[in-house]
Amino acid sequence: LKGNMFNDYGSGCLLIWGLYPSHKVFLDGRNTIYGVKFIKENYIRYLIFPPPFEKLVKKYDINYVFLYYGMSGTGEFVPYLYHSKDWVLVFFDDKVCIFAKNADKNADIIKRYRVDLTKRRGVVRLNRYGWQSVYPRDYINRAAFYERVGLPDMAIQTLKDVLMIAPDIRDVHYNLGTLYLEKGMYQNAIKEFKEAINIDNKDIAAYNNLGVTYARLGRYKDAIKQYRKALWVEPLYVEAMRNIRIAKKDYENQKFLYKNAGM
Repeated sequence: LKGNMFNDYGSGCLLIWGLYPSHKVFLDGRNTIYGVKFIKENYIRYLIFPPPFEKLVKKYDINYVFLYYGMSGTGEFVPYLYHSKDWVLVFFDDKVCIFAKNADKNADIIKRYRVDLTKRRGVVRLNRYGWQSVYPRDYINRAAFYERVGLPDMAIQTLKDVLMIAPDIRDVHYNLGTLYLEKGMYQNAIKEFKEAINIDNKDIAAYNNLGVTYARLGRYKDAIKQYRKALWVEPLYVEAMRNIRIAKKDYENQKFLYKNAGM
């Protein structure tokens, strides 16, 4: 790809090291050079609210976007680019995605490298650094990418593949449970949240979401138990406090309806 690049803040210095002078970055971590105003007006604002990004593209004649998508802050920007008719995903791995401007000058590259995210990418290996235990951060990020762009089934498959290699990672079970919960696959969600809790019995988020899952099934007593467990670990956990109030009210309504129905 030729022309001007837009890149994430965190990758700038690495890109300079690897590509300068043939390719120049949009910005890097040298705040004193770019200034706070430039970074806020030409970078952060578009990560928060992407639609006006095309104005920046026109202003700086941007031809492609390089993103380390695991970096926080890209959650809104990535799906905007993916679903925009003006951009085409031409590279995707476990860390980086590249979007090319959908223009005639990029037609050959787009034809050759357009990425079909619906094709399964297996988990090849998990890296271990010295004495550290294996943690599949890249694959968790990949699953999050799939979810952001509206491909939850691919996200689920990625996390299931990880479990074949590393079955005892809390985050994998928790994220998988969350995906199942969002898809209405409640029994699967219950299983995964319980697995997360077995790995970390102080996991307040897993207790809370397990409670939410039970509540969706109308099992309010079970939901209340899970919210109480979360609050036992963290008494000021606001989400569990709110959810337990709702569950108690729903449980009372349920008992009233059962009583009137003669059940």
